[in-house]
Amino acid sequence: MKASQFILPVVSGTMSGMILQVFGEKAIRMAYPLPAGVINKDTLEAYNHGLPAQAFLLLIGNLAICAFLAGMVSSFVAGRQSRVPSIITGIILAVGSLYMAASM
Repeated sequence: MKASQFILPVVSGTMSGMILQVFGEKAIRMAYPLPAGVINKDTLEAYNHGLPAQAFLLLIGNLAICAFLAGMVSSFVAGRQSRVPSIITGIILAVGSLYMAASM
């Protein structure tokens, strides 16, 4: 495969994974809504520390499912000729997830 044949599968897989993550996080926020007084960073940190472990398990599960589905999308767009686009997509989403978790 040429380098240009990796770009479309990786971009489409990464974008689909990111979109699924957003919808999953919105569903988690519906289950654990923010209180009315969350305005600044300090109150948001206090809210995050008060969340039950189930909320974080849901978030980790959401990230894993989204990475899996994004790898499948990447594989289908690539025509299942190579696993490299799926691996690259997984690495991109893993790095983004780690950054998000570190920033929380």
